[in-house]
Amino acid sequence: MPRLGLFALLTALLAACGGNSGDSSTSQTAAGTWTLVSIGETTVAAIQPTLTFASVNQLAGFSGCNQYSGAYRRNEASLYVSALAVTRRACAEPGAMEMEQRFIAALESAISIREDNGTLVIESEAEPAPLVFESGPTR
Repeated sequence: MPRLGLFALLTALLAACGGNSGDSSTSQTAAGTWTLVSIGETTVAAIQPTLTFASVNQLAGFSGCNQYSGAYRRNEASLYVSALAVTRRACAEPGAMEMEQRFIAALESAISIREDNGTLVIESEAEPAPLVFESGPTR
């Protein structure tokens, strides 16, 4: 129970730090839940991370083993994601922890976002290839 309280506190603090820069992030962002299908050539079907644009300047999701949340800002095609609050569960699936860490690092260093033929594509400074999402949760 103390971890849940700490997670809620961190989420609230991140929300307060995110602020609203006056842009229309919600209308520019593909609202709803997206499921990660690949990071470049690497498919991630086994762990199925998700990304949900929860409200204005807030995002959350499942990173493969853990839940995460944080703040974001968007201006046109540019995307900035705050440091994310992430729960600390161990991954049972082989290789899942490494993929989860790669996903979180890429999301926290996001630089651009676009919708492309029903997919959501996020470019990141941490990954040479984009994060590619499909609409809707699959978990």
